[in-house]
Amino acid sequence: MPGNIKNVIAAIDYIESHLHEKLDLETIAWALHYSKYHLHRMFTAAVGLTIQTYAQRRRLTEAAKLLVFIR
Repeated sequence: MPGNIKNVIAAIDYIESHLHEKLDLETIAWALHYSKYHLHRMFTAAVGLTIQTYAQRRRLTEAAKLLVFIR
């Protein structure tokens, strides 16, 4: 499992650095050199969310920050 954690962290890093772009499982899997199926299983098992749900929640969090802190 430790190897999987490194890969999940790499996926999260990729998502975070491309949060303002269109993200889909295929793009992320291609960037990390994994199959879509393997990345999806690994990410969901470790994080408890699908990649799409994780990215959507992160975008919503960033939008909420903008609403709160920009006056």
